[in-house]
Amino acid sequence: MNYLFLQKNRIFALLFSVALSSVALADRTAQMLYFKAPKGAPESVAIYQTGKDPVEVELKRNNFSESFELGSGELVLGFLPSILPEDSEFPKNAPTAKVPEGWEKVLILAFHDPKNPVMPVRFKVINASSGNLGNGDRMFINFTNSDVFGLVGRKKLVLKANATAIVKNAAAPGEEYQVQIDRIDPVRKKRLTFIRQVWRQSATRRSLIFIYSPPGSTAVTYYNAPVRDL
Repeated sequence: MNYLFLQKNRIFALLFSVALSSVALADRTAQMLYFKAPKGAPESVAIYQTGKDPVEVELKRNNFSESFELGSGELVLGFLPSILPEDSEFPKNAPTAKVPEGWEKVLILAFHDPKNPVMPVRFKVINASSGNLGNGDRMFINFTNSDVFGLVGRKKLVLKANATAIVKNAAAPGEEYQVQIDRIDPVRKKRLTFIRQVWRQSATRRSLIFIYSPPGSTAVTYYNAPVRDL
């Protein structure tokens, strides 16, 4: 009886371990965004990865896509305008992006790349795992030549031109806080007021703040893209 009991316990433990592993793998997910895509840009993309069937993901312009699953280990993602017919070879010049093994949550940004003959888009991956960009954190991405600096809640922001910075835990969950950010005009070398707002600290969402100049304009503005259910 003791032997049978032990064997049953071992089998149960093994099955439970496999179930947990399956959940952990399913929790490795990604979302995509093609912010301010040019006119005529692809509306969707087919994503290839080893060990999984290709998936078609919508290339949204202002919000991140629905989450899709990633496989385990280090990955090289391949991107195409549509899913290939069976037995077709993956084009050599298609855009790709590498995802390191330790990244459990991934954001993928798409950018216009007219030089690519297969698909005029390049892709940049961002580590959105809890240790780097967790829930409540904000990533500022500066696409301009202006240095940006100031206060985000109780945290300082120092963001050079064409650089990226992460502000973690700007306030307690649910708390409202002041955002006071200025920028330096690179031509006039003058400090200008940029953001004066009240934001609320989220306990469940990350967000990306894009700082950019609209096409044909020298003005600098920003867009806040929340990341939901990653």
